[in-house]
Amino acid sequence: MNATFSPDMLKQAIEDAIVINNSQIATAKSFILRNFESKTENLLKMFLVHMEVSIPEIINVNDPITRKAQAIESSKAISFQLAFCEAIFQLLHRGYILPLSLTLREINPHISWTSVTKTSGGQSAGFNLDNYKIAIPPVIRVAPSKSQNLNTFLQDEDIFMRNLNIPNLHKDIEISLREAVNCFAYDLFLPSLAMLSRAIEGTWIEFGLAISVYPENNNDERLRNLILDKFASIPKKIQAIIKQYQDRERYRKIWKDSGITPNHLNSVSVWSDTVREYRNAIHYQIDPKTSLSFESVSSLLLGAIPNVKKIYQIINSLNNSSEKIYKDGAT
Repeated sequence: MNATFSPDMLKQAIEDAIVINNSQIATAKSFILRNFESKTENLLKMFLVHMEVSIPEIINVNDPITRKAQAIESSKAISFQLAFCEAIFQLLHRGYILPLSLTLREINPHISWTSVTKTSGGQSAGFNLDNYKIAIPPVIRVAPSKSQNLNTFLQDEDIFMRNLNIPNLHKDIEISLREAVNCFAYDLFLPSLAMLSRAIEGTWIEFGLAISVYPENNNDERLRNLILDKFASIPKKIQAIIKQYQDRERYRKIWKDSGITPNHLNSVSVWSDTVREYRNAIHYQIDPKTSLSFESVSSLLLGAIPNVKKIYQIINSLNNSSEKIYKDGAT
């Protein structure tokens, strides 16, 4: 056996590399709902295959390089295994799935290792990672009230944000979108629209700030002041931004880089106006033009993904182009 090897060292190395984050849990929730199987043992196996991770059948401890690689492989598999278990309980908490058994199935990661070689003796043994033991229902089902709803990412904020997939999304916009989805999941349609409207306002403001400092725009202080004016209406700000973006000479390159033309932006504006019109029912004794229902609000919420993406495509193109202009100017 390698003189520097001990089971405790291997165990510690594996545990130190175990990481569970919201992205993994969101991935697991999305997989569970899209590939539903009532037996969680089978579902977990399918998920690990999908993520292309597995705990090695046995870790060869004789070669330090192989041992390290297999330890990392084990950590990844255990991380996704734990993410899967957390996803099950989050979906249970949301009432999207229900247990079909009063008992729980224990999952305790086990690591097997060997120092045996063909030419000499050695030792084979294993250990459990009790710190990462967890128990989940062995059998589950989709809740009857959810079985007809295929828009799973409108029922869970993590899945929604995973579908949106904007790495540099402003934190306040993300919080507002998460709250919008949370409210919608509990049939709180008006609060959902209120938070969606907040996210829309934030998205247009971030767009306005980005376009106001675009070098080709000569750092338009008038536009920037309008965007930052707390008393100026959002429709007024949107109109000013769209008018600015229609300037072909200044923004033709951004149209091409982002793939978003003024016509595309006009469609985003129409969606934004529609959400605000529905949201206006938040005011006392003001009735919405159309009744707030699952169908109407889900349609507006679904629109957030392509429309917020379009604006951020422009924001990113503006920022990238600005950086290039400044770098070229510096050289």
